[in-house]
Amino acid sequence: MDTLNAFFRDAKGLSRQTALHLNTAVRSVSARLGTPKAFEESNFLVVNFMIVQGLVQEDHTSTVIHRNGLMQMTQLAGGFSSLHLDDTLMIKICK
Repeated sequence: MDTLNAFFRDAKGLSRQTALHLNTAVRSVSARLGTPKAFEESNFLVVNFMIVQGLVQEDHTSTVIHRNGLMQMTQLAGGFSSLHLDDTLMIKICK
């Protein structure tokens, strides 16, 4: 929410608390990538959110990094046909 508020206020950067939460989310997904929980829906949701956050903040580098990560997660899971995710999330991933 802070990301959208900053966007509409035309503020640059994130609050310290928001940056902390985003960092925690990235570390959480990273920690799961080498485990059987790597391809759970929650991980795909977090990475998708990170892409959106990068787009809203106009952070091209972050957006590309997370988009590439989402593509790699999808490939490692066996492709779209192997994923059993919510239909709305699948559509967002395909975009």
